[in-house]
Amino acid sequence: MERSETGYRQLHKVCRGVMRTVNRARRRVMRTVSQACRTVSRARRTALLAVGKGLGRAVPAAFFLLLWAFCVPGLSVRAAEAAAPVHDPRFADCRVKYGIDVSYHQGEIDWERARDDGVRFAFIRVARRGSLDGSLAVDVRAYENIEGASAAGIPIGVYIYSQAVSTEEAVEEADYILAAIEPYRDKITLPVVMDYEFSDLSGNRGRLERAGLSQSQGTEVCLAFCRRVEEMGYTPMVYANETMLARYLYAEEISSRYPVWLANHTFETSYQGEYDFWQYTSRGIVDGIGEHVDLNVHYIRPQEDGSVPGGGSMQEGGSTSQEDGSVPGGGSMQEGSPLAVDESPGESFQEAPVLTAVIQGTDAITLSWTEIAGASGYELERFDWKEGAYVVIAKLQGAEACAYQDAELSPGVNYIYRVRAYVSGAAFDAYGPYSSVSQLRLSETGETQIPWRVVLPVAGGVLLAAAAAAVTAVLVAGRK
Repeated sequence: MERSETGYRQLHKVCRGVMRTVNRARRRVMRTVSQACRTVSRARRTALLAVGKGLGRAVPAAFFLLLWAFCVPGLSVRAAEAAAPVHDPRFADCRVKYGIDVSYHQGEIDWERARDDGVRFAFIRVARRGSLDGSLAVDVRAYENIEGASAAGIPIGVYIYSQAVSTEEAVEEADYILAAIEPYRDKITLPVVMDYEFSDLSGNRGRLERAGLSQSQGTEVCLAFCRRVEEMGYTPMVYANETMLARYLYAEEISSRYPVWLANHTFETSYQGEYDFWQYTSRGIVDGIGEHVDLNVHYIRPQEDGSVPGGGSMQEGGSTSQEDGSVPGGGSMQEGSPLAVDESPGESFQEAPVLTAVIQGTDAITLSWTEIAGASGYELERFDWKEGAYVVIAKLQGAEACAYQDAELSPGVNYIYRVRAYVSGAAFDAYGPYSSVSQLRLSETGETQIPWRVVLPVAGGVLLAAAAAAVTAVLVAGRK
C-alpha cells in the first residue's frame, strides 16, 4: 500500500510537471495571438475614428456599433485582450515595461527563467515593520533575490513594508532599508520604495490602521521617508493602493515631488492621479516562480537626462527591448509583452471552513474545521509575529483532511490560525475564502487562556449590566 501510494505521488508530480510545461506553451501562444489581435484592434479603432470625424453626428451611433462589431468578422479581440492591461492615453509617449514584485512568499525563484519569460524589472522586498508589534526585520529571501535578479540582468528596485505611524518611524524605516541594501548599492537601479498600506490580518487591524492618521499626517509620514532616501542618493517612491491615495493621503503632494507606484488590481484603471508604476494583478504566472506573483507596468517618460521627480536617476539596466509599435490604449513603444495572468476564478468555493481550536496539554493545539465538498485539500496558516504576516504551517490533501495538531508550542504566546480550502490546478492551486481566525494562548498548566482583549470587553459588559441592575433596583425602591 505504501509503495503504491508513493508511486501515485510520483506519477502525480510528473503529470503536474507536464501540465505546467503545456500551460507555459499555451501562454506563449496566447501572447502571440493577443499581440496580433491588438494590432488589428488598433487599426480598426483608427479607421472608425477617421470615419466618425468625417461623418460627425449625421450617422446614428448604432451604425458605428455595428461597424465596430463586423469590421473584422469572426475575430474576438476582447477575449484575447482580457489579460493584458489597457494603458491610459496620457502615457502615449512613454516606453512601457512589464515586471514583478516579490518577497519571501514566492519562495525560491529561478531568475533566469523569469527573465526569459518576459520579466523586465523586479521590486524586491528587503524589510518590513510588524503590523502588530512594530518591530523591523529583513525579508529572509531579500539578499538571495537581489543577487539572483542582478545575475540575470534584471533591473532591481527594493521596498519596505511600512507600518510607520509618525515621521520619526518613517525615517527609521528609511535608515533600516538603506543600511540593509548598502552592500548592493550598485545593483539598485530602480527606486527605494515605501509600501504604505493597511495590513491584512483577517479582521484584526494593524498598527497603521489603528493609529487613525489624518490625510496630512499620513502624507507627512510618506514624505519624511522619501526625503531621507533622497538625501542618501537614491530615488524614493511611495507604493499605495487607489483607496489609500484617494482617502488617506494627499496624493498630489507626493506625486508632485516623487514617483508613485499605484496598486489597483484591474486591467483598466480609472485612477486619475499621477503614477509611474502600476500594479494591476496579484495573480501573475511567471516561469521560474512557483506561486502567483504581482505584475506591474513601468511607464518611462521621454526625459533625456533620465531624471525622475524628486531627483536621482531611474536607470533601466541592460534588458533587451522590442519596439513593436503602439500599446493598448495608445502608447508608442512597448518593451516585451504583458506577462501571463491566471484567469481562473480567484476563489473556488463560496463557503469558508469553520475553524475550531482546542489546547492539548502545555505545548500543542489541535485544530479542526468543517469539510468543504469538492476540495482537493486545505491550507492551514498561523500568524508569525516576527514576520507580521500569516505563514503556511500545513497543506493537507483530501476533502476529509479536516484536522491538524500544531505541536511544540511555547506557553504565554498568542497563537492565531486561519484555514482555507483549495482545488488543485494545472498551473497553480485555486483557493476559497479564509475561515474566521481562531486565537488561543498556552499556559504553563495547560489551561485555556483567552486573550485579555477578549476578556476585558466581556468583563466590562458584565459590570455594566450589574451597575444597570443596581440603579434599576434603587429607582424601584424609591418609588415604593
